[in-house]
This record gives sequence, structure tokens and C-alpha cells, in this order.
Amino acid sequence: MSYKKLIANSKSSGDENLWLITMTDLMSLLLVCFVMFFIITRNKEKALERAANQGTLKKVQNGETVKDSSSEAAQSLNSAIKELNLQNDVTVASKNNEVVITMRERVTFEPANAEILQDSAGVLDSVAEIIKKYPSFIIEIDGHTDNVPIKNRQYPSNWELSTARATSVLKYFTNMHSIEASRFYVKGNAEERPVAPNDTPEHRALNRRVEIRLRDAGIQETEKN
Repeated sequence: MSYKKLIANSKSSGDENLWLITMTDLMSLLLVCFVMFFIITRNKEKALERAANQGTLKKVQNGETVKDSSSEAAQSLNSAIKELNLQNDVTVASKNNEVVITMRERVTFEPANAEILQDSAGVLDSVAEIIKKYPSFIIEIDGHTDNVPIKNRQYPSNWELSTARATSVLKYFTNMHSIEASRFYVKGNAEERPVAPNDTPEHRALNRRVEIRLRDAGIQETEKN
């Protein structure tokens, strides 16, 4: 083999080696990126697990933890309801940064009436404390009835009755606790949002209810950003 051929073969071999070295560097870089991504993901998961174990849910947003006030509010309300021994008539659920307090008719109103009963005052006072404690909460009050028609001079239909009941709860918060009315939304649903079939007296009683929804506007705004 001539000297020129040896030189050419040497260059060719060197070029191949350079390509292999570049490929090796690229694979190493990808491996490092994958390991870093795995570590960051695990750290976020552990942060969420720690928050859940502490009884306070948190959301990791851009490397920062955002406190979920709705979880704390639900715990406080459940404790108050147990003290009042109203677990069978008032329930609290917390999901997606929202707390829903459901109050059955027998602790809130007389049939075909929208004047608040004294039995519900303790629960409403506890809800008012939560609303004051968390100024980022916006509140929706929904009135619901069963499908039994109502028609009298004061309430021509279940629409008027359900709206009047939601409005009575609103007035309790604004008049008794001086909470700004601008934080509230009121809605009457009549029989259009049942939680049970209207086929038995027991099921119809479940549908006659008031729902108070507390939404944390602060966290919702963080999620949008």
C-alpha cells in the first residue's frame, strides 16, 4: 500500500471516530437532561405528598407552592357541623378549589317558605367566619326545590321560591355579618338540578336544599397565569 493510501485511510478512520465521539456526547447530554427532568418531577410530587399528609393541599405553580384555602375551610366547617350535630342535614365537600355546603330544607326553611329557621343559624355563622377569613373566596348561593308545583300569591312557582330562599341566605350574610354583597352570586334553580329522582318523599326531601359554593378566586387566577 502506498504512503498516500495510508494517509487517506488514516483520515477516513479519523473522520469516523469524530462522528462517533459527537454521537456519544449527544447521548450523554440527553441522559443528563432526562435525569434532571426526573429529579424535578419527583421533587414536585413529594411536595404535593407532604402537603396532603399535613392536611393542607397545595398546588405547585412555577416552582412555588400555592396554598389551597378550600381544603382548610372544608375541615373547619366539618368540625363545626359535628359540634352542632347536624351531619345528617348539612354536608361539606371540597374539590377543585371549591367548597360546597349543602343544607337540607328541614334545617333551613319551612315548606313553601323562604324565612330562615333558627336551626340553620349556627351553620351559617360558621360559613360567615370562613368567608371573612378568606377574602379571596367568591360565594355562589343556589336554591333548589323538588318537582311538586307551588302556586300562591307570594311564590307563583318553584322558580320564585328557590330564588327567594337563596336571597334569604345572602341577606343573612350581609345583614348579620356585614359581608360585602359584591362577593355573592345568587341563583334559583327550582326543580331543574335534582340530586335524586323525585319519585319518593325521601328523594324529594334531598332535592329541597340550599347549596353554598365557596370558590378560591386567588388560586383560580394563579392557574390562569
